[in-house]
Amino acid sequence: MNILYVKTTVVTCILVITFSNVVGQSCNGGADCIALDKCSGLYRQLQKGSTPALTRLLRSLHCGFENANMPKICCPPEFLSQRGGFGNDQGSARENPLALLPNRRECGIQNNDRIVGGIQTEIDEHPWMVLLRYDKPSGWGFYCGGVLISSRYVLTAAHCVKGSDLPPNWKLSQVRLGEWNTSSQVDCVGDDCSQPVQDIRIEQIIAHESYDPEDNNQQNDIALLRLAQNVHLNGENRFANKIK
Repeated sequence: MNILYVKTTVVTCILVITFSNVVGQSCNGGADCIALDKCSGLYRQLQKGSTPALTRLLRSLHCGFENANMPKICCPPEFLSQRGGFGNDQGSARENPLALLPNRRECGIQNNDRIVGGIQTEIDEHPWMVLLRYDKPSGWGFYCGGVLISSRYVLTAAHCVKGSDLPPNWKLSQVRLGEWNTSSQVDCVGDDCSQPVQDIRIEQIIAHESYDPEDNNQQNDIALLRLAQNVHLNGENRFANKIK
C-alpha cells in the first residue's frame, strides 16, 4: 500500500485527529502496547499517507497515548520488523494521492528543529497539538487529541465527542496544551525545558451535524471544541507562540 509521502507535521495531525480512538484497550495475541512510531511496519506505511483500510486498522489497535503527538497501538509482532506491510495492494493508493494540503504559511509558525522518520520530537516542535481529557468514575485520562486552530477553538474528530465506543459515563471536560511527556511534571531535554502546560475547560462541544457514529465509513468525522477562556498565544508560551 504505497501512498503519497507526507511530512511529519501532517502525519501527526492524521494520528491525533483521525486515527485516535476514544477508548483505550488491552492488547491480545502477543501484541505490545507501544508508541506507533516504534511499530515500524505500520508507521512506515502511515508516513506515506493513509487509506480508509489503514485508518480502520489503526483505530482498532489504539490503546492510549505516548504524548500529545504520538498515539500508542497494539503492535502485532510481524510489524515490529522493518519490513512490515500490507500485502499485495501496492499500487492502489498511488492512483489517489493526498491532495490539497494547506499552504505552510496558513498553518501557524513552527520551530526549525523538525525531525522526520520516527525519531523523538522536540519539546516545542508541534505547538498546536492538544490532549483531550475525559473524566470517568475511576478517575480521568487523555484518550483523544486535537489541534488548536485559534485562541478559543480546537479541531478534533467527532468520534472523540460522540463515538459509538465512548462510554456513557465518560465526560469530555478539558483540553491540555503544551504537553510533551505525560509521565513528567516538567518536560526537559538537556537545558531546554518547556513552559507549564495549560489545562482549559471545554465550554461547548460542536460535532458535525451529519456525523453518524454507526457509519462504517465515518464520514463527517469532525468536531469543534469551544474553550472556556482564550489560550495565551504569544509571549513566553512557546507551545502556542504565534499560532494564527
